[in-house]
Amino acid sequence: KRYGVFMVKTLPGCVRRVLVAALCLVPVAASAQQPGQCTPAGSLVQLPGLPEASGLAVSRRTPGRLWTHNDSGHPVLVALDSRGAVTGQVRVSGAAVEDWEAIAVGPCDAGSCVYIGDIGDNDAARARITVYRVPEPATASGTATVSGVFHATYPDGAHDAETLIAVGETLYVVTKGETGPVAIYRFPPKMLARPTVGLERLSGKT
Repeated sequence: KRYGVFMVKTLPGCVRRVLVAALCLVPVAASAQQPGQCTPAGSLVQLPGLPEASGLAVSRRTPGRLWTHNDSGHPVLVALDSRGAVTGQVRVSGAAVEDWEAIAVGPCDAGSCVYIGDIGDNDAARARITVYRVPEPATASGTATVSGVFHATYPDGAHDAETLIAVGETLYVVTKGETGPVAIYRFPPKMLARPTVGLERLSGKT
């Protein structure tokens, strides 16, 4: 994961919409042979502090800022500018890292929050997944404190997932399909800190 890609995701029913479009963390050019694919327009570079860059989300608080993270190691958010250069790091207090795979930014009582998805599960063996909510930092330095920890289980057994989507204050997880179906699961509409909540499966092929 030396560079990241957003893929188009669609949700069913009243929230059906395209949420994100293809975006690479290096200058890219469209491939004439494979429309819609990202191909490097220059040399790939190693971003400092991001040996395993995983999720990517656009800031709602600071124009031109992107948030990303590694999928293992320390609980740290890394800030990028619109060209993919690292501009700072924020340590997340109150969070642990098992397999951070996704990040989303959405509205919350604090105005704007970052949701960190500890949802990776390569062996489909986790008893539950975890999402950490952090009020979006104003600066790309220092420490941000977790304001909510949300544990959840799937209704049909454990899955590996790498996509977390925020639509308003509702969160969705999209599974990869390597350890089960490719499907969309929804957290309860009101994000409350409880011991564990059950996700609702919305769609997907078995």
